Amino acid sequence: MLSSHRNDDLSQMVRLNCEIEPLCLAEMENYIEYRLYVASNGENREFIPSEFLAGIMCYTGGVPRLINILCDMLLTTVCLPNIMKMDSACLHEAIKNLGWPVYRKRANNTPDTNDENNFVQDRPLPILEMQ
Repeated sequence: MLSSHRNDDLSQMVRLNCEIEPLCLAEMENYIEYRLYVASNGENREFIPSEFLAGIMCYTGGVPRLINILCDMLLTTVCLPNIMKMDSACLHEAIKNLGWPVYRKRANNTPDTNDENNFVQDRPLPILEMQ
């Protein structure tokens, strides 16, 4: 749209336009681990348990912007009450705080019904210990 208009101020400010495709599970794992590595200034590398990744993928569809939002909410959910162990309750609370249905329901605009594939159901997940 910008290129179809004359050379106005807005089109001069916007230099790059790209679309990022959703990440697969392995790419998402690398993406999250890299972000944790950068956030810790390279001093510590925390690994997200694979069961967390499945839950994150379920609610973000691998979309990097949504991954960022959910992971930020997850860390906020853990840090505000000063919890030192991230478990399934933290992930469920973060998703609840965001009010997100599973990604496929949001992407398809289908109503949020209670089905057995809904990740918010309490399932045992491993614990990620924060140091």
